[in-house]
This record gives sequence, structure tokens and C-alpha cells, in this order.
Amino acid sequence: MKILRGLVLILAAVCLIAGLNFMVIRESLFDREVTYPLGAGIALLILWFLLFALSFLGKGKKGTPHGLNTIVGSLAFLGICVLLFAFVQRMELGWDLTLEGRRELSPQTMQVLESLTEEITAYCLFIKAGDDRSITAQKKTVRFLERCQQFTDKLIIKQIDPQVDTLTVQELEVMHAINVGVVVLKSESRKIDIPLTSVSARLEERDFTNALINVSRQQIPQIYFLGGHGGRDITDQDPKKGGHMLAQILLRESYKVAEWVIPANNPNLPENCSLLIINNYESDLYTHEIEVIDHYLSNGGRILVLSDVHLFQQKGVEYKEQLRPWLKSRLGIDLVPDIIYSPAAAGYRINIIPDYRLLGDFDYEETPEFRGSFHAGHPITRTFDQYLILDNVRSVILTDPMPEKVTGLTILRTTPDTWGEKNIQGAIDRIPAMQDGSDVEGPNSIVVAVTKLNETPSMDGGESNDGRIVVVGDADISANAAVTPGSASANFLLNSIAWLTENDDLIAIRPTGQESQPLVLSDEERRAIAWMASLAAVQLIGIAGLITWVMRRRNQ
Repeated sequence: MKILRGLVLILAAVCLIAGLNFMVIRESLFDREVTYPLGAGIALLILWFLLFALSFLGKGKKGTPHGLNTIVGSLAFLGICVLLFAFVQRMELGWDLTLEGRRELSPQTMQVLESLTEEITAYCLFIKAGDDRSITAQKKTVRFLERCQQFTDKLIIKQIDPQVDTLTVQELEVMHAINVGVVVLKSESRKIDIPLTSVSARLEERDFTNALINVSRQQIPQIYFLGGHGGRDITDQDPKKGGHMLAQILLRESYKVAEWVIPANNPNLPENCSLLIINNYESDLYTHEIEVIDHYLSNGGRILVLSDVHLFQQKGVEYKEQLRPWLKSRLGIDLVPDIIYSPAAAGYRINIIPDYRLLGDFDYEETPEFRGSFHAGHPITRTFDQYLILDNVRSVILTDPMPEKVTGLTILRTTPDTWGEKNIQGAIDRIPAMQDGSDVEGPNSIVVAVTKLNETPSMDGGESNDGRIVVVGDADISANAAVTPGSASANFLLNSIAWLTENDDLIAIRPTGQESQPLVLSDEERRAIAWMASLAAVQLIGIAGLITWVMRRRNQ
């Protein structure tokens, strides 16, 4: 009888273990591969209990049978495990432990969320039935939006199944095909769709932030690039010469962009011009253009000048510059005809860093107004901490004294070891630079921000009527290769444009794009990992213990 009971108990254990294994692998409690072994195991345990009870009663013993408590406790534990598994299978719980899921929101996203003044509704149009990649993208999107809600009470999330709530889909006028899903951001006056594709398989923070800026704006600033002087073409995609990428980033940041040539027969700028950008001009401006720009700035206009190292010369012709003298006389901005040399780089590539101590010891006394190369108080650079690498930079300094009703600051400067090389032709001819008395020692001012005060008050608390201008002694900073999304050059230019157009909520480090594609496992791979992480490890330990017990019994 004892041997029979032992065999029944062993068979019961084998059946129960097999059932538990198939339950994890199949992820179901009601498959035949699960119910048959579990049922057989429970039946064998009942049979073992009956045999044990008959044997116990037949011997006339009193009290609790030895080991019965252990068997009952094990059965109760098995039942609890099965019930927990059934509940967990039907619960929507998850933890995003990826780098993307653990990363904090960018400063700009938090800033835009905190500055919301009207309610924005995020409609998540997700089809419930879909593949694992789509479901993962939908869950990541909802978790991301819930993180955004921590910074504002103006963001409302609504999840909608477009196959069920077709009326809401029609009201939202969704124009994108719903495959993985679409997130629709809607305010009282604006709406924008953000489709989730099988490529990104998630809602990118960069796309969400740009869309949020778009729907929360009352007016969209119009930016014009001055044409007609060989500057960067906003349609040119050449990595070094083109300006297409900057235009695209501005569009994503919810600006309007266009090119404008000031006509000689009717000199003017459009009335809706929020900002004029003079980008890498290769020929100087004409007198009628200077007059139009002067009038525009005096009436509260905003200008961004990106100027590379140029020598405006025409052989055999006396040449008179227009833009540089106007900047100096009217605004106190001196575009110095030099090129910044860096001994550390043994060339004309300049590092712009937030902490000079990283370069070692210098016989240079730091000033509290600056954090390394960045002005610590100006909105453009106050929170800027990215490293900039600039090529062929010229000095841009402020005159002393400044013209009447004009104020300005140097907001970007080079490291202390540089100097402004006056022999530009020697630099072009690759002659080694040698510092002499005519060169200006570093740190060299390379970007200035200037305000031209206007006594006319603004209307209804809107934008001020003061003119603003930012002059950068480098135009390569705006080339396609330099202003990739999330780059330091792009962030600096966008911060400058945000300050010029008085969109202070946009002055921050922008979110970057996705860092890597998610790993998508098949059902079999996912189940195998779950089995190995749970039952496989326990069973291996149990088998090792059983083998050890048998070997010790033999040696006793």
C-alpha cells in the first residue's frame, strides 16, 4: 500500500507540474494541454488522500496524519497561484523599463505644458484589435500622455475606438488612415492630427510638443527669409549650402516661412512679417533695402542676421558696404572683419561650452554674468547647456557707448584661449595663424542680442513695440548639416527666434527623436521568456535538490 501511495503521489506531482508549465506557455487556463494534466493531478491527489486515509484509519491511529498539513497547504497554494494567474491575464498592467520610458520629459515640453491657458483634448483613436506592435505603441502613447498630465490640468485624454465611435471620428474630421492609431490634439480653435505609424510605433515627444504648440497658439508668426543676395535657399537640401532643414524645423515649431525679395520699385516688407532673417548673404544689401529694414525695426520689427566671414570686394571698383555700417551706427553692433582662431583645435573650429573649467587652468577671471560661453541672464542662453561647435566664426561686438535708446548684450562668446585673427586672407590661403598686437584676445564676442526701445506702448498687453535684433557671427550654424532636429545649433537658433518673436514658452531644450527601435517578440518567444523566468528556474532548482537528496541517501 505504501508503494502504491508513493507512485500515485509522484504521478500527481508530474501531472500538476506539467499542467502549470502548459498554463504559462499557452497563457490560458482552459486549453486541453492545461486542463487535462491539472485535472489528472487533482484526481490522483484525491486518490492518494483516500489511500492515505484508509491506511491511517486501518491502523487505528488518532490525531493529524503526518505530512497531511503539508499536502493541504501545497494544494491551497496551487489554487491561489491558478486564481492569480487567471486574474493577471485579464488585467492591463505594465511597466515601461526602456530608456525611452524612464527618460524625463524635455524642458521645452514641460514648459509648454505648464504655460497652457486653455484646455487641450488628446483624442487617442486606437483600434482595439491589432498586432503586438500596435498594442505596444498604443500603451506607450497613453503612458506618455499621462506623464504629461502631471505638469498641467489643461490636458484631457480620451481613448476612442474608431470602429465603435464613428460619430466622434467624423466630428474630428480625421484625414489620416487609422492603422496603428491617430492622436488628435484639439483646442477651441485649432486641431492637429499625429498619426502613429508602424515605423515609429509610438507617439514621439517631439511631434507631440510641436503639435501642442500649434494648437495652443492664438496666432502663428510669419517668418520671411531675405532673398536676392545669394543667401541660403530654404528649398535647397544641400548639406553645406542649403537652408531647407531650418525651414522645416520652423514649420514643425509652428511658424510660417517664406522668402521675400524687397522690390526696388516698391520697397516694402509684408505687413504680417513677424521676423526677417538675413541668412548668409553673399552680396551686400542695397540702399533701398537698408531703408526698409531700418523703418521696420524702428516700428517694432524683429531681425536675425547670420553673417559669415566675407570680404565684399569688386576688382577695379570702389566698394561701399551697406549692412555693416548701418548695424554699427544705428544699433551699436560691429561685425568685425576677422576670423576666430582656436589654438586648442589648431584651426578655425571653435568649441562653445557651458563651463570653462573643462579646458583646464587659464589666467582668466570669470565674470558672474556668464556660464562659460553662455550669458547667464539672457532668456536665449539662460538655460542653454549644450555644446556648440562652430566653423569660421567672426567677432560681433557692441560699441561703447551704444546709440541712444538702444540696449544690448553679448550672449555667446568663445573660450579664453582664442583670438580674432585679422589676416582673413591668410586664413583662406591656409597660412598658419600667429597672434600679434592687432588681434583681439579671447573670449571673443560672437553673438549679440540688441533691443531698440520704442516709446509707443503696445496695444492690449500684446507684443512690445520695441525692435529686436540678434546678430550671429556665423552662418554655417544654419546649414542643413548643422541644424538636425535636437542638435545644439537648432536649439540655439530656435531659442533666438522664440525670443525675437516673444514666444518665451518655446525657449528651452527641445525633445529629441526616438533613440532605437523597440524589440518586438513573437508570441512563442514571449511565452518562452515568461516560462524560463518563472517555472523553468524553479524546476531546475527542484531537480537539483532532488538529485542531491538521492545521492546523499545512497551514501548514507
